Amino acid sequence: MPETAQSSKAASFIKQMNTGGEEEQSIVLVFNSGSDKALSDPQKNEINHVLRKLQQQKSQLGLKDLVTYLDGEEQAKRLVSEDGTTILTQISFVLNEDRPIEQITSDLDQMVRISDVPTYLTGSTLVTNDFSKSVEEGVKKTETIAIIFILVILIIVFRSPIIPLISLLTVGISYLVSLAIIGHLVDSFNYPFSNFTQVFLVVVLFGIGTDYNILLYTRFKEELNKQGDVLEAVKVTFKTAGKTVLFSGLAVFIGFLTLLLAKFGLYRSSSAVAVGVAVLIIVLNTLNPFFMVLMGKRMFWPSKSFSGHADSRLWGWLSSRSALRPLLSLLIVAIISVPLIMGYSKQLAYDDLAEVADSYESKQGINVIADHFAPGFSAPVTLAIRSDEPLDNQESLKVLDELSDKISKVKGVSKVYSVTRPTGARIDDLYINDQTGKVNEGVGEANGGVDTIKNGLSSVTDQLKSTDDLSNVQQLIAGTGQLQEGTKTLEQAMNQVTAGLNDGTSGAEELSQGLASLKANVQKLQAGTAQLKQGYARLEQGLGSFGNFFTTVKTAVKGAMDGYAQIQTSMSAITATHPEMAEDVEVQKVMGITASAQKQLNELYSQIDPLTAQYNSAMDSFKQANGSLGQISDGLGQVVNGAGQLQKGADQLTTGLGQGAKGSAQIADKTSDVASGLDQLGKGQQQLYTGLQELQGKMNDLKDGLTQSTEGLSSISEGLNSASRYLAGLSRSEASESFYIPDDVLHGAEFQQSLDTYMSGNRKIAEISIILDDNPYSKEAMNVVQDLNGQLDSALKGTKLEKADLALGGVTQQNLDLKDIAGGDFNRTSAIMLIGIGIMLILITRSFWPPVFVIGSLYLTYLITLGANEFISKQLVQVDDLSWNVPFFTFIMIVTLGVDYSIFLLMRYREIEASPTEAIKQASRNLGGVVISAAIILGGTFAALIPSGVITLIEVAIGVMIGLVLLSLIMLPVLFPALMNLLDRAGRFSRKEKEANAEQQEDNNSITG
Repeated sequence: MPETAQSSKAASFIKQMNTGGEEEQSIVLVFNSGSDKALSDPQKNEINHVLRKLQQQKSQLGLKDLVTYLDGEEQAKRLVSEDGTTILTQISFVLNEDRPIEQITSDLDQMVRISDVPTYLTGSTLVTNDFSKSVEEGVKKTETIAIIFILVILIIVFRSPIIPLISLLTVGISYLVSLAIIGHLVDSFNYPFSNFTQVFLVVVLFGIGTDYNILLYTRFKEELNKQGDVLEAVKVTFKTAGKTVLFSGLAVFIGFLTLLLAKFGLYRSSSAVAVGVAVLIIVLNTLNPFFMVLMGKRMFWPSKSFSGHADSRLWGWLSSRSALRPLLSLLIVAIISVPLIMGYSKQLAYDDLAEVADSYESKQGINVIADHFAPGFSAPVTLAIRSDEPLDNQESLKVLDELSDKISKVKGVSKVYSVTRPTGARIDDLYINDQTGKVNEGVGEANGGVDTIKNGLSSVTDQLKSTDDLSNVQQLIAGTGQLQEGTKTLEQAMNQVTAGLNDGTSGAEELSQGLASLKANVQKLQAGTAQLKQGYARLEQGLGSFGNFFTTVKTAVKGAMDGYAQIQTSMSAITATHPEMAEDVEVQKVMGITASAQKQLNELYSQIDPLTAQYNSAMDSFKQANGSLGQISDGLGQVVNGAGQLQKGADQLTTGLGQGAKGSAQIADKTSDVASGLDQLGKGQQQLYTGLQELQGKMNDLKDGLTQSTEGLSSISEGLNSASRYLAGLSRSEASESFYIPDDVLHGAEFQQSLDTYMSGNRKIAEISIILDDNPYSKEAMNVVQDLNGQLDSALKGTKLEKADLALGGVTQQNLDLKDIAGGDFNRTSAIMLIGIGIMLILITRSFWPPVFVIGSLYLTYLITLGANEFISKQLVQVDDLSWNVPFFTFIMIVTLGVDYSIFLLMRYREIEASPTEAIKQASRNLGGVVISAAIILGGTFAALIPSGVITLIEVAIGVMIGLVLLSLIMLPVLFPALMNLLDRAGRFSRKEKEANAEQQEDNNSITG
């Protein structure tokens, strides 16, 4: 990018801001939760651990600065997404030879990886680097595919394995030598070099080199058949085809060499292809003759036919029909051309991000940022302001804040970060409306204080007015006399109270003794109740064991009953089996005992359950009795406590009544002292009355002064109200929106941090970071920045910074600069290229119109190709517009490579001695096969760019292939013969007219003579 470009100027200003004037690069570290849910606390803890480790090892990693969300609330608001799923960290570093960007990113990648937190390293620097990687990988694929493709085509064309190897050897040597030369030029002379230099060097050299070899080998094969002698065949080959190759190579050389006149470095870097073409021509004209002479006919082994190439029936038919009906041919060309030319939108894409495959981490990271932040956050637009004077003063900061405010209101701008807006939002405390609001509140409070003082003075004045009347003092003196009489009455009453209190003291002592006796008796009763409860408890425990006994007895009785029943059953079974035993006395006795026992046991068994129920009822009664005894015991305990408290109270009452009797006696004694004091008070009041009469005259003067003070405070209150109304109006006016920073804030530590972030060390350069709503690589973002440029032109006029230099930087502004510079370079270099090639063609052909037709057909091919390429790319590449540099490279390739085929045709055309129409028809038949073969090889070489995956290279490849199809099937076999035929007709018509004029002149001369 030229230094005059605005983005270059901005980059220069930012570079000057950095300590040491180094050019900083930046990386954005992205932590994402991996889902729509916010980052969990364990994930945040892991992120915090990584960030602390980065801070500790910042110098070892070669990092210059690290801005994290842990740096304070302001940074947290800026670097944490609203949904809490994503946290960003900004990393800045300086590139040097010792630590290239690949090393830095590799070290960072190892340190920041977290197993359960998806992490990405991204930013415009890494996107550009990944784009370079993708191009390099594309070059490797292209080299391999191109070599294989060329080998296959050459084997098919020449039916020999030797020719392809020799061709690839000569072209390969040309490529390696030219690449080495270019490398030395870059190192020694800073020759322009870019990602595309090597790509185009490969496809152009292998493409036209193979084309030239096909032309040379075909002509050599043809001359071997004609001459018989190898050396003579070589000489004739290079006198004819060699001359064509030289002229063609010279045209390509001139075409690429003119790119050095471009200002844009990317375009200038493509001029390196001219070096490759020059080396190629030298190699082809040295190595090829060597192999031809050395091998002769063996070059074409195993082929034994040396008749040369056959005429092209396709080109012969097309050129014949075109020459026969030139106007119809032109109409057909127009029908093909006009829709495609008119259908071209002329819109170009500047989205370098689209050139990077989704598999690259840098693109994935930018996509995550776009999903959770403003899309422009990954590549902000930077406004750099450079002044001759320091900018850290009130007036300059006010201008910078107004500029930030104006930028923030531009449609498409999401956030603006600047020295006065470090969080992306205005600081309310630094604006007059907020400051006047606080002053207004203070004025209101002051006014309230004035009112309070005024009211107080008024109250004092009113109270002073009451001092004119001294009758109250006289009443006070009379009241004191009455108080003396009352004091005497009080002394008598207190003596009676003392006597009553002494009687109460003796009664309280008797009450205390009775309560002590009650407490002792109740304690005895409580002890007896406790013993009774213990006895019942032991009785209950003893009887409780019978519960299990009843159960055991019942089980035993039931067992015995079952035993007797079994005996009876067994005896019955025996007597049934042995009837004779039924009469036995012992058996009958056993049977009787068994039946009697069963009957008795049955009666006993039936009485056990009622007995158990009675036992259980008795046990429940015991439990209730024990519970009641417990409650009685607790109640007696409470009685004891109550009696104790009553006794204590009676004792206290006895003591209190005694103290009361003593106190009342003392009061009675002191009452006489009070009477004496009141007598003295009466005398003092009389003296006071006399003094107040003297003071009354002086208080009138004081009242007048207070009245005047009250009136003055009223005036002050009105003034404060007026000031309050003014401040309220000011806070609502436009002037109140102005930025104002107090000195203590300006020189405070917090604002100094903002100055360090957004200003240079000498405070003469300021930076404003602008976040866009759109993808910074998109056309929409470019439109927003274009609007910004329009507003910035007049933004500082009439301000203190009117003479300051402004420059917008960043990816979006760089794309705008590309658009302007690339467009201007394209127009200039294309015109120079066409003129240069046209002059060379005129010198070669020694004619004017055929070179004009060639240049016109090439330019028409270019226009048609753009429309067709845009249509095809929309279908195949799924893009709306062609990449910004595709038209330029397409033009260069079509003109420089297409002129080759035109020179092939023109040189053969000049060899044929016939009328122009017949000569072009015969030349077309002879060269058609060579041109089509060459176009297939060149098109296939460019097609090898498609697997690279780089959109620009794919679109250039499609454009070149479309151009080659148009040249080889329409422009050269149809349009060019039609134009040559029209030129021939025009020439014949002109000759006939001249002949007719000459005959007419002769007739006139003969008549005159």
